[in-house]
Amino acid sequence: MKIMNNNFSRTLIATAVVLASSQVMSQALEEIVVTAQKRAQSLQDVPVSISVVTGDALKNTGVQNLESASEYLPNFKVSRNAIQDTISIRGVNSDLQAGGDQSVGIFLDGVFRGRGVQSRFTFADMERLEVLRGPQGTLFGKNTAAGAPNITSKRPTREFEAEISATYEAEYDSPEISGYVSGALSNNVRARAFFLTREMKEGWTNNAYYDSDDPQSEEWTGRLSMDWDITDNLSAVIRYEHYDFDVNGAAYEIIQTSQIPSSLAPISTAGLASLGLIDGQLNGKTNIGPGVDPFGGYVGEMDEGTSFFHEGDGDEAAVTFNWQLDPGTVTAIIARSEYSFDRYNDADFGPLAVANLFESEDYEQDSIEVRFSSDTGGALDYIAGLYYQSADLAVSGDTQFWAPSSLGALGLNGLQRIHYLDQESDTWAIFGQVTWNISDVLRLNIGGRYTDEEKSAVQGANLYGKVAATQPHLPAPGTKLPDPLVGALNPLIEMGSGAHDNELALAEDDFSPTASLQWNTTDDTMLYASFARGFKGGGFNAFSLAGNPQDAIYDPEEATSYELGAKIALLGGTAEINVAIFHMEFADMQTTQFTGNTGFIVGNAAEATSQGFELDGRWMATKKLLLSGNVGYINFEFDDYAGAGCTGLQIFTMQQAGLGQSGADCSALGINDLSGRTNQDVPEWTASLAAEYTQLIGDNYDLRLLVDVNYSGEYYATADLDENTVQDSFVKYNASVIFGPLSGQWDLSLITRNLGDEQTFSYANDVPLFPDSHLVAVEPGRTLAVRGRYRF
Repeated sequence: MKIMNNNFSRTLIATAVVLASSQVMSQALEEIVVTAQKRAQSLQDVPVSISVVTGDALKNTGVQNLESASEYLPNFKVSRNAIQDTISIRGVNSDLQAGGDQSVGIFLDGVFRGRGVQSRFTFADMERLEVLRGPQGTLFGKNTAAGAPNITSKRPTREFEAEISATYEAEYDSPEISGYVSGALSNNVRARAFFLTREMKEGWTNNAYYDSDDPQSEEWTGRLSMDWDITDNLSAVIRYEHYDFDVNGAAYEIIQTSQIPSSLAPISTAGLASLGLIDGQLNGKTNIGPGVDPFGGYVGEMDEGTSFFHEGDGDEAAVTFNWQLDPGTVTAIIARSEYSFDRYNDADFGPLAVANLFESEDYEQDSIEVRFSSDTGGALDYIAGLYYQSADLAVSGDTQFWAPSSLGALGLNGLQRIHYLDQESDTWAIFGQVTWNISDVLRLNIGGRYTDEEKSAVQGANLYGKVAATQPHLPAPGTKLPDPLVGALNPLIEMGSGAHDNELALAEDDFSPTASLQWNTTDDTMLYASFARGFKGGGFNAFSLAGNPQDAIYDPEEATSYELGAKIALLGGTAEINVAIFHMEFADMQTTQFTGNTGFIVGNAAEATSQGFELDGRWMATKKLLLSGNVGYINFEFDDYAGAGCTGLQIFTMQQAGLGQSGADCSALGINDLSGRTNQDVPEWTASLAAEYTQLIGDNYDLRLLVDVNYSGEYYATADLDENTVQDSFVKYNASVIFGPLSGQWDLSLITRNLGDEQTFSYANDVPLFPDSHLVAVEPGRTLAVRGRYRF
């Protein structure tokens, strides 16, 4: 781990001392209101472990996505990888292949976003982010076994407001422009329009072969929302948004090259050095630049001259009706969410033109939720509702292998494998929760949700011979190969049992109960104990290469959670401390195993236990100084996981011993038994500390200083827990300075992130087809941005 120099550390400490020494009378903290139980409540009254951060706070610290926001929240981590994003809460995350559901479901204004890629488009004009930990199956539904980020967008205002904001980040040549207009259109209609456009012209990873700094990106999002008071008792909230993104190049680095000869081509540190491809160090391991073909074969160069692209768009429309009746409120949310994207990977991630992968994904989801929420204040408060969702998912992948030296005897210069999944699903649920106000200080909450889901799909794969190179972003099938030849080539590319086209079906139901007891021991202290169960739905492996249809189906996983917590106000309301201690048990845990070559195996292989605690606090030390911080601890352990995916070296050793050929064989033999071990993306300790200081400048201006320090313990960045893929513990520093008039009409900001230029990676894997070589997804280094905002 790279540590910041002592001079800077002393400066930071001295600054904190000066700020803390400001002798100005404190004032009470502003109340935080959340919707974690489907109604507006004070954070201090909700018997759930929740961390909350406002959209304005994230913007002021330069956070642009959920991945960066997770640095501030204990026991919560988001990472991007070559297949899809992974969201973890309390050590539990989702499988990588495109057919899988998330263990952590995202909700935006009550609309479920269950696909990993949708986590990238949730930060537009955000009011607040609530991260709910532990199973949320009763009120939020399936695929929230580990928890649920609950996001609320900003609503239209009655008074006219408008803002234009321009930001320029210098390190990566990244301009951003955003703005909104909000106000009343009539006595009963209010509207808000928001847009954001952002470009990054230079990335943080040098691609030596293409002479480019990757990734480069362009994105655009817009949202139109409207509040309509239809009658005195009936209102509607209408929201439509569109997003568009285009990413070229990727921040992947090969951090270790193997001395083991591959069946396709040799890759070694010495060989790459002779080609002039060794270009630096990351975490003390050698890294190289991707894209070179030393054998003069097909390179797969893209139009933009990159070895990766990811481009797509999406739309979401939602209408929320609220009908106020004497005993309570009827709420109906009707929504449609859809997206599509194309993605190309240089699938060997290195300097050899061996494998390319072109993927496309299309998703459509329609949902409706109707619920009744009683008024509060009586002996019984309750919520009851119905939910229905239908979704269509189409996934296709085209993997192209280029190995003339290996296939020349067959009259081929390459192979092409096409896999696909066309899936339909229907889900309906009935749910309810009752709060019994036993006394003024004691409350009992009991709830449950019954869910029924049916999925059907066609999943298949076919292998073709290639006799001429084609651009990978314009895939064209070659000649389909006969099954005997496919079987002969299986050890080379792990095709499985051969070409197949299978119809799959899955029907499941689940009951997710919850219960909690709250006790207000004083006006300032609430204690609670809770029990909850949740589940993640079963599904189909879009990347299944086996002919047996049952090999593509996996069952649901279940989570049971026990939690003790306290929410405490201190120092006359100027400070708060919230703490939760949890114990979670997972049964039939879904796991994804990379085969070591070019496929994934998904199944219900593991039992696991996760236990630990979260501690959040904030203190208005003075009228000028707000301090906040949190600490998270996780002890995650697989209770039984004998059939874990193997490392590349383990697979190669097995092959040399004649015990098997594929990663599936290695897993079946139990060579990489992870029983008693942790999970990927699980730092044992995480912590964050932040200070916000405001100083009056003259009579008309103020200066705000925001400083935060975020710590992560070491973690394995890949599921097989290969020791070569450990990200060391690290500390990242961020700071912002904001200056403007007290009227708030304009402000100027200087925003820096990762001030110590810490080098870290969020994802790692074996390099496909090259045993014991490893790649990582590098995270950004230091950034420095200036921002100007003007409000009308």
